[in-house]
This record gives sequence, structure tokens and C-alpha cells, in this order.
Amino acid sequence: MSGYTVIPSGIIVLFPERQVSYPHGSLEALLLHELAHVFALRAAGGRVGPRWFEEGIAMVASGEQDLVDRAWGVWIGLTTTRTSLEEIDLLFSEHPLSVQTAYLLSEALIRYLMTSTGASTVRQILFERADGASFEEAFQKVTRRTLQELERDFWAQQLAWRRWIPVLTSSMIVWLIILLVAWTARRKQRQ
Repeated sequence: MSGYTVIPSGIIVLFPERQVSYPHGSLEALLLHELAHVFALRAAGGRVGPRWFEEGIAMVASGEQDLVDRAWGVWIGLTTTRTSLEEIDLLFSEHPLSVQTAYLLSEALIRYLMTSTGASTVRQILFERADGASFEEAFQKVTRRTLQELERDFWAQQLAWRRWIPVLTSSMIVWLIILLVAWTARRKQRQ
């Protein structure tokens, strides 16, 4: 752990000497991540949502997604089986690789939610929470779908493109195309 936010006071505690750990590449990104927790907590009137939602917001807000994150995202898309929202929350309390998976899935869920329903969706859910709605009620009111539908649609999208793009852009496919072009050229030359 390189930092945390004390709920409900909003006090942020950072450990700069531990900053080398995932998911933050810099102290600034860590601070933005923790500030996002404070702002989300305040926007929701102190009513915390599920961990995947809270961490996903903070990951998107910190804005630091580098090549390593993208590579891990592709790897998780290829290797992770469909994981329920509840299971993602449980991953945060397991071994470091599971925690990293939980952060990446949480961020991907929030990015998917924002691109599929609009950038203001997260803010609207937080405001509904501040008005006293449960997380499920707030989510359904704002998005017009259930959490189960979000989960189903998210995984359908992940499986559709994350499983094929890495395969199609792999070095094996590139070499196969090169060999096919060379074979075709050789054949034309003989003719």
C-alpha cells in the first residue's frame, strides 16, 4: 500500500517510499488517485459505493495509463475469465497479482461505463447516492440498466475485441503474412 484515504474524514495518507508499487507510477498520480476518493466521497454525501466503483473512479481520475497498463489490460482480457462485480471487490483483498487485476478491471469497468452511457454518468450516480439512493438504485436510475446488465455487456465487449486484436497483431501473424507474401511473389516470379 502506497497511500490511503481515511473515510469519512477525507484525510489522505501517502507513503512516498512505497511509491514503486502498482497502480501508480508517480507520487502525483497517487495523490490524484487519493483525491479522487475524497471528491467522490463528498459528491456522494459520504455514502461509499462498491470497491470496484470507487477504485475505478480513482484510477480514471489519476489519468495515468501507460504502456504497461495497456499490456496488462490486454493480458487480463486474454486470461481472465468472466469475473462478477462482487468477485472483483474480493480480489482487492488477495495476493498482489489479484489486486492488480482488480484495479485494472475496475478502471476498465468505469471507462466502459463512461463511454457507453456518457462522461457524466459517474457524477450523476454519486449525486443520486448523496440524495439517499442505494448504489443499485442510483446506478439503475442513471444508466437505465441493472448492474448485472453492466457486467454482461462489459464482458461481451471485452471478449469481442480484447481476444482478437492481440492475436491479429501478434508477431506470429505478421510472420505468417510475410511468408504468404513471399510465397505469392515467388509463385508469380516462376510464372
